[in-house]
Amino acid sequence: MGGGHDERSEDIDLLIVQFGILGPIRVANPAGEFVLEGVREQRILGTLLVFHGRLVPLLRLVDFVWDEEPPTTAVKQVQNCAGSLRRRLERAGLPDGALVSQSPGYRLQVPEGAVDMFCFEKELAAARAAQVAGEHAKAVAHLRRGLSYWRGPALGGIAVGQLEGQAQRLEAMHKEARLLLAERQLDLGLVGEALEELLPLAHEDPLDERVQESYITALWRLGRTAEALAVYQQVYRTLRDELGIAPGDRLSRLHGSIVSFA
Repeated sequence: MGGGHDERSEDIDLLIVQFGILGPIRVANPAGEFVLEGVREQRILGTLLVFHGRLVPLLRLVDFVWDEEPPTTAVKQVQNCAGSLRRRLERAGLPDGALVSQSPGYRLQVPEGAVDMFCFEKELAAARAAQVAGEHAKAVAHLRRGLSYWRGPALGGIAVGQLEGQAQRLEAMHKEARLLLAERQLDLGLVGEALEELLPLAHEDPLDERVQESYITALWRLGRTAEALAVYQQVYRTLRDELGIAPGDRLSRLHGSIVSFA
């Protein structure tokens, strides 16, 4: 019975320390945030969090840390940074042994609930399930909670080399969540709120027809027909000039509907 109590206490201790990679790399406890020493230490922590619970070989950490040819002292530098990181995390309240040095590398063992990436992914999965069930209001609630974890570019905008691929994966999920939120808001008749989500998305990716379709739909439903048609014409020209293609069937049908009611 005593062993069970110890295990629960350790879980609570682990959850007290919160980690963030959906924005600047972040380590915090109820007393405040802990500043990490330099970009390399941040990249090491970001890598260990992305590969949560898995052993990351030392040589692979070297690849994640340097954006150019690593120096001959790279392995030693990573080991020194990892040691410094371990001490810093322990001062933040992480139990001894959470950051494990195990041949041939390192492993960080913390609950998924202590890492913003996993909290976001959980809410996104719940939103998708609610969407399939036709529960749009529930999907919106999950998406809003999930998006609240984002504080800036994934991995603090410091990802390079192989780590950049992980940052791009997270950014793609971020965009998907933002678009899903706008689409579900349109389903619920929350057109003004949907437009607020769609306006930056439309400017960020003028070639994404799904985004542009929702953006044009929102403008049309708000009675801004001239703007909706102007956006379609701009999308048409952009697709033609940059990709050499015409808008797809869905976007073309939407344009036809707007023209017929104009």
